[in-house]
This record gives sequence, structure tokens and C-alpha cells, in this order.
Amino acid sequence: MSQQQDIADAAYERLRNGPIPISDLVRELREKWGAEFGVSAVHGFVREVATCLLHREVEIGEVIAGRFVPWGLEPWDADEKIDHDLMSMDAFFEDDSRYVFRSKQMPIKPPQHNAGSRPSSGDSLASETPSSLGPRG
Repeated sequence: MSQQQDIADAAYERLRNGPIPISDLVRELREKWGAEFGVSAVHGFVREVATCLLHREVEIGEVIAGRFVPWGLEPWDADEKIDHDLMSMDAFFEDDSRYVFRSKQMPIKPPQHNAGSRPSSGDSLASETPSSLGPRG
């Protein structure tokens, strides 16, 4: 199993507790991997995790006025949008209201993310630094 799939599995389990913004995944990977990995490497890895998640009972959308609004795209189309958008960014993605994953089986509610809080080391999705992942582009 790939590291991306391992992280997607952990994220999928966390979705039971509520939505997860992609920005959380970006922050967790940056904290774990350190400054040596740039935007393209971190976003590329997160994009692959997103691909894994989108092919489960998971949807992606945005939080607008405190409510989750699904994109309503098929998984392949959502995956293409995430790929295009994340990989075209020059700075790390930090917006907690956009690109939010939610279990399709969960009631609609906004993510439970606190801007100043971070998951404990046991909750982190990024359990290992990827030895083979280098900067892309």
C-alpha cells in the first residue's frame, strides 16, 4: 500500500468525526516533512491523497456561510479540478473553507477545525516522511 493510500485511509476514518479541509492535510504534511519539501511536492502528495478519498463514499465541496456545499462533480471531474487548482498554486494552500472532504453518509455540518489547533502526533495523517518524494517541477 502506498503512503498516499495510508494517509487517505486515516483521513477516511477521521471523516466519521466531521469534514476535513485539504488545508489540514497540507499543514500536517508540512509539519511532519519540514521545510525541505516545497509547494509542488506537498500539493502533489495531497492531490494523490484526494484521488484516493474521492473514490470512496466521500464528496468534496466548500463551506459557505457555515454550511457544507458539495461541488456535485463526479469523482474524476473533482479529481481533475483539484489537480489543476492545487498544482497551479505558488503558495501552500491554507483556506479551511474550500476543498473540504465530507463523508457522503454524514449529516451536513461545517468542519470542526480550529485555526490555532493541530492534531496530536497520534492523530496526524502524515506518519512518515516520504524518502522517495522529491520536489516536483
